Amino acid sequence: MKLANLYQIMSFNKLILVFAFVLISNAEDIEFFKAKLEGTTLIADERDGYITVDMDTLHPWGGQKSDPSFTVLPQRIKTTSDLAFDVRPNFQTYQDVCIFRYFYYLNSIYDFWGTISLAYYNISLIPSDLHFLNCHPRQVNITYESGEQYDLSLEPVCDQDVSSFPVLRGAVDTSCYGTTETPGAACKTTCTDGSQLTAFGKDLLYQSFIGFFFNEDYLKRALIAFGPILGRREGNDYYEVFYGWETTNSRVSYLSFVRGSNGHISFKSESSTPFKNIEDAYIVYGTRQDLSAQDPSKPKPPVDCTKPTATTPLSQCPCLTTTDLRDECKTSPPVDCTKSPTDAACQGDCKDNTKKTITECACIVGDKRDACKEAGKDASGSIRVLLSVVVTVLILPVFALFC
Repeated sequence: MKLANLYQIMSFNKLILVFAFVLISNAEDIEFFKAKLEGTTLIADERDGYITVDMDTLHPWGGQKSDPSFTVLPQRIKTTSDLAFDVRPNFQTYQDVCIFRYFYYLNSIYDFWGTISLAYYNISLIPSDLHFLNCHPRQVNITYESGEQYDLSLEPVCDQDVSSFPVLRGAVDTSCYGTTETPGAACKTTCTDGSQLTAFGKDLLYQSFIGFFFNEDYLKRALIAFGPILGRREGNDYYEVFYGWETTNSRVSYLSFVRGSNGHISFKSESSTPFKNIEDAYIVYGTRQDLSAQDPSKPKPPVDCTKPTATTPLSQCPCLTTTDLRDECKTSPPVDCTKSPTDAACQGDCKDNTKKTITECACIVGDKRDACKEAGKDASGSIRVLLSVVVTVLILPVFALFC
């Protein structure tokens, strides 16, 4: 079940080359390509082989084909109001400025990753489209089994096909990544508040089935093995996210998320009689983990600013007067405003520094703020230090002459 090669498609009114993963067999084994990301370059080398998975041996959610009902969603998900990703932005405005972001929402990739986060990690994520875009590969290096290589530029990234390449940087919550970054900017490594950025699903393997035609049996097996499936049924012009099935009066119906005319998610249950094959589908594969303690939708615990670490952002905790490990908080000699009147600590808002922190206005000679006193940087402290040096260097040798 492997064929990884380049093929040409007409996309976004221009001819581009994309790297596709195409499966051409009905066998139980599914092979995931061993792609990796080095910097901003996607490395795909056929000589590295594949990760082979027997889908019929996988039961992460405990399901069986014979089960009358099955779902990969947490039990707490009862209504659409339980879905953090129910609300989405007005993505229609992206159509003329960044087609990547437009299709991210139109083809339900946003919904897919929101569902993956629930199924694999038990977290409520509002996936950031800007993270998906700006952390997307900018270059592809492909090596075939013959040793032949091909390099492909993916710039500008806004013009690329959002679903053509594996997701190697996972998904980040919008509350962390923010909404003001420029499309195509460098991939951020910290949240907007300066805290550490957490990406979910970085280790998940990605596979696409283009023109594969999932029948009902294959859909059940894939749901049991891999969880959420992003798919487009035969004859439909929209994608839906499949997450399970139910049986009513001996009739099986398949469960999915679709977007209604109002833009919100609807729970869809479609009878399997007759069953409409799925033409195009996307799956992920990896380890299911309960990361609910890291759920970005939950309020963050208060930060203990008495014990900041070297990575605690100043926006969360101002500098301590002592034992602060952060580079920004390392103390410097007080500024002598008589010698350096143009120093920022001596002018502007710092002329009256009594209510300023030492990160806003550095200590100056004669500074009466507690932080400067405790650091030994007030005027009297500086004089005492200076006098002690004078006594040691000049006075004591004089006494020695009379001994």
